[in-house]
Amino acid sequence: MRSEARELGSKIVDRERRLESAFRSGDVTGNETDEMTQEIHALYGRLRSAHLKAHVEMVHVLSREQVHRYNELRGYAADSGENGAPIHGDHHDH
Repeated sequence: MRSEARELGSKIVDRERRLESAFRSGDVTGNETDEMTQEIHALYGRLRSAHLKAHVEMVHVLSREQVHRYNELRGYAADSGENGAPIHGDHHDH
């Protein structure tokens, strides 16, 4: 996940800079804005998916007790699902 997240993060920063640069120069059309923002949105979606998959994978390599502790450390203790699986919810303090 880490290498995938870094790669996606770099792409997001690059695309955000390109979008900002296009706006600063005044050289951007509505269609180009749509294309750039849709690409950025897709990258954010892929990054979010990689992040959530890493949480799911953790459940498969940890014991039940470790999952419970993992959830506590992540702030999910009260929201654990069946079998102690982490529930991501609206928690975004990463």
